[in-house]
Amino acid sequence: MEIPMTRLCRILGVPRSTAYHQPKVGRLHRPVDEALARTIHGIIQAHPTYGIRRVWAWLKHRLDQPTNRKKIHRLMRIKGWTMRQRAIGKRPRVPGSRSIAPAPNQRWCTDIALIECGQDGWCAFVPVLDCCTREVLGWCLDRTAPCSNRRAGAGGGSDPPLWLDPRRTQRAHPAP
Repeated sequence: MEIPMTRLCRILGVPRSTAYHQPKVGRLHRPVDEALARTIHGIIQAHPTYGIRRVWAWLKHRLDQPTNRKKIHRLMRIKGWTMRQRAIGKRPRVPGSRSIAPAPNQRWCTDIALIECGQDGWCAFVPVLDCCTREVLGWCLDRTAPCSNRRAGAGGGSDPPLWLDPRRTQRAHPAP
């Protein structure tokens, strides 16, 4: 008694394509053209930044050796001469968190903003804020970005911030 393949597959719960599948004996790997590999290796040694397309163009136009680009790709992949591709898309970012201070004058934050000042060009504005009250403690406005955090008062050293130092009040200013 012969059971139809359709019914047998339904009873066993497998697709019919599985029953008819015949695995291939083995894949034939094309042999590597060693003469071409030496030529490509020479190009890569002379120009380490060249990728598959540039190597192919060099072979085709400079050395008058027309070769299939896919063959060059396969050969460079087998020999390990390709570079890692950069990921496409957004870069991972550090997750942002709110800066919360339980009382005033425990944690300060700062930022920088560039402001166009007409003939003077761009100026850097750096405010210093209290993280608890969000009050502006001091600020700095300078023609160059080195105005930065230290001059505005967010420096991490043992010296007082410049706007708190009575000897240096020419650029950095405490809040009114």
